[in-house]
Amino acid sequence: MITVDADLRIDVSGSQASLVAHGQQITLTSDVPMDFWAALRGSDLPVGPLAGARAVGRIADALGAAGLEFRLAGPHGELGRLGSGSHSWWGRVLTGSDLVRLGSVRSLRPVLAAALRRSRLNPRRRWH
Repeated sequence: MITVDADLRIDVSGSQASLVAHGQQITLTSDVPMDFWAALRGSDLPVGPLAGARAVGRIADALGAAGLEFRLAGPHGELGRLGSGSHSWWGRVLTGSDLVRLGSVRSLRPVLAAALRRSRLNPRRRWH
């Protein structure tokens, strides 16, 4: 069993987030989560390329296999959970893994609206 204790500030290509972990629960909080995800897409992680919703499913499966739960929080609340303890039919449909659970519509709406606005303003820039 893996346990994690951490309190970090992360900066990836100018996008910032904080990571707090206690035991098997890890929480990443970002004021601009889509920018942070876009910066991570170019990073080399052990789950393969970070492109598309299937990448989220691969990450969730890897976390679940390690007994870890990952929570992603934005400025309006929890955006989702990945890994151990996160079971969702919608997660399986969208990402290929039932270890992905989406947050509430209230917390997701502003992030999705911002992503949609950005994709319309710059059709070449996609949020995968």
